[in-house]
Amino acid sequence: EALEHRTDCRIEHANYGDDYYAMVMLESYIALAPRGQGAASFRFFEAMALGVVPFYISDMDSRPFAKFLDWEICSLWTKDASSLSATLDSYDKQALLKMGEMAKRTYDDHLAYGKWEKYTLRELELL
Repeated sequence: EALEHRTDCRIEHANYGDDYYAMVMLESYIALAPRGQGAASFRFFEAMALGVVPFYISDMDSRPFAKFLDWEICSLWTKDASSLSATLDSYDKQALLKMGEMAKRTYDDHLAYGKWEKYTLRELELL
């Protein structure tokens, strides 16, 4: 509802399959990533892996390993949907493309399979 008035946003409410999902994601500058049952969002990481800026929507910022990763260069976060439109208006396409490149790099270098474990160990060392 927060974005229904916008002509530059696409929100799908149906499942057209994996290929369609990937195509729509790759055509996007930003992917909305609302939190799921827990604090995480699988779409957040899918967007990053595809080089799209994830826009995490959650009452708490639980982007992982915040002590070690600079989330501001590759993702967006808001507590609720009321600020979505204003945040979208504050970025131009070139900035979003750069952030998408950084999202892909951050995912590949730090969060892909076999990469994130070192951060878990570092977090545990801080306890």
